[in-house]
Amino acid sequence: ALQLQLGSPVSRLPELQEALLLAKGDGDRAEATVKLRAAVGSMQSAAHLLQQTGSWSVLAAKRVLDVNQRFPRVSVPVALEVLRRNDEDPHAACEMLAEYRQRIQRIVAEQIDGVGIVQGEEAAIAETALNATDWDPRGAFLAARNLAHAVKATRRLVRGRGCGELFAVEAVLTALTAGEMKPKVAVSVLFGEPQAPHADAQQLPVHRELTAQLTGESADDDYCSVM
Repeated sequence: ALQLQLGSPVSRLPELQEALLLAKGDGDRAEATVKLRAAVGSMQSAAHLLQQTGSWSVLAAKRVLDVNQRFPRVSVPVALEVLRRNDEDPHAACEMLAEYRQRIQRIVAEQIDGVGIVQGEEAAIAETALNATDWDPRGAFLAARNLAHAVKATRRLVRGRGCGELFAVEAVLTALTAGEMKPKVAVSVLFGEPQAPHADAQQLPVHRELTAQLTGESADDDYCSVM
């Protein structure tokens, strides 16, 4: 029936069967999966995105893709929410996300002291915090502040070793990520010192572990407002 509905040749029957399987036998959802596949590269990716929209709407999924084209690390739930707040207009949604990113950068900019964080580094720190939280405002504001403090603490420890090298902020951020957001461990990473294996190193994926470390405290109300 799906083959007739889409007017597909017999040669595409295996694709249609895959779509039906992913859609758990629902013909309309399978049809949506087939229609979206070209935009995302595979049936599995198409079905997953459609499922995340909640409505299995090809149009809603393509709007999310429009947002992700400019902001590739924005999670689907955040993209859907910002689209909802902007009458499903991807351009307006992207403008709101751009302003949101600037707000996160301003949180970091408040920590600029010319030593631990210097002018111009707020963008990289803010982007790391945003990406670690999938751009979710429930954690991004707190993550930005915690990450800024961690960068400053790491550089303070570096100076305490008598090292005059500042280390680029990208290197510090990479070291903090590798060091579970612990400045002392990050310093060892920066200096190339061997690390003892962590007992829980394999228990959490890196992305989830970084998010947990950055958002381990409750944010102040001033920083909890949604976009």
